Amino acid sequence: MGYVIESVALILLFLMIVVPFEFQQFKLLLVMVIIFNVVLIAFLIDSGVASSKVVIWFLFVVSIGALFVLWGFLNGYSDSLKVMPVFVIWPIVYFFIMIAVRHPFSVHRVSYLLIASSIFISLYSIGYLLTVFSYIPDIALFGIIKSANYSIDSGFINYGIPAVTSMLYLMPFSLSAFLIWCKTDNFPIKRYWVGVSLLLGMIPLIFSGTRVFWILLFASPIITYILLLVVNCSNIRLKAYRRNCYDLFKYSAYFAALMAVMFYDVISDFFEFASGSEVFIDALLFSDKGTSVRVEQMKYLLDGWTNAPLFGEGHGASLATYRRTGNNEWAYEQTFFALLYQTGLIGVISYLFAILWIVFNIIKLSRLSERNLFFLVPITVGMLCFLIANLTNPYIYAFDHLWTIFLPVILINIYILEKLPICKDNNFTGY
Repeated sequence: MGYVIESVALILLFLMIVVPFEFQQFKLLLVMVIIFNVVLIAFLIDSGVASSKVVIWFLFVVSIGALFVLWGFLNGYSDSLKVMPVFVIWPIVYFFIMIAVRHPFSVHRVSYLLIASSIFISLYSIGYLLTVFSYIPDIALFGIIKSANYSIDSGFINYGIPAVTSMLYLMPFSLSAFLIWCKTDNFPIKRYWVGVSLLLGMIPLIFSGTRVFWILLFASPIITYILLLVVNCSNIRLKAYRRNCYDLFKYSAYFAALMAVMFYDVISDFFEFASGSEVFIDALLFSDKGTSVRVEQMKYLLDGWTNAPLFGEGHGASLATYRRTGNNEWAYEQTFFALLYQTGLIGVISYLFAILWIVFNIIKLSRLSERNLFFLVPITVGMLCFLIANLTNPYIYAFDHLWTIFLPVILINIYILEKLPICKDNNFTGY
């Protein structure tokens, strides 16, 4: 029964990654099935479904969220009730998902799922773009994601599907996994597939015009290397990292040259460099309208924060001096400045503590064995890079994106409960 419910949870995770904001009724059905079965397992079959440390972490996160939702409501912000799912209900749902995914082989299955999701999103994006530009016949499969869209603006293609946001996690994950691979490693996932997911993943991110991707492309190897140093990995691993950096640069150059030769006409149609060069320079220098709006928004949020520096205005609060268009006035693009305005120093420190708890436990587990390191470091790099991406867009405020935070916690729970794998001295002394 446990493996069946775990499969349901992994199907849900796959759908959240590849089709966020789609098939919501089916996802809700899967969530209900998971909760029902987890309650049944916990109370009738097995009570040891979660580490006490992880349970305390979830209670802390939910309590902080609930307190600041209540604070926002008491301060007169009706939107505080709208954000309650983000900070209270959805973390509880992920707690049930964590209990469902708690078996030894879950670590391998999650890794398979992440690589497969990245390849699926990339192939779908390539097929969709080739279809809309009539390079290949229209196939019904490319109409599954109803929110997929494209347009031409000043000579540039603006392409987007919600799953591109997932790639902001998946690409750093794949890049980190590729870089830390040693020749002596014998893991279920072949290095070949990690490389394929990495190269194919470049395509949807480039054509989507997601500028923060380029920041993550440089940040993820740096974060990976820092984590390798902190966990005191072997010199062999560090040498492999440097060699893999060289291989990645070499293969990327070959791949770029091949794509340029094979799809020269397609690339020319997509970009139309002559007419789009001015837009390209503005975007590259962050001098476009979107950047100026975010800078202005940051100033207003900091001014608002000075009125309540310790506890903020509460979750769901919005500035009277700066109104966003749309239904979610509280979801500012400057995510972390908005968090500072809404929860103050106390809230920011509390949520930062929750993230640091994850990183600390990942490091602690990775030091036990380099087999732990291979799975846990890329998962952490993906999480940290996704948080960096939230500097300019509130991606995290969605049920289908919160997995980027809770997935490392799920794996921490697995490693603690199952004591996977044993220490280097073949004697796991506990955690």
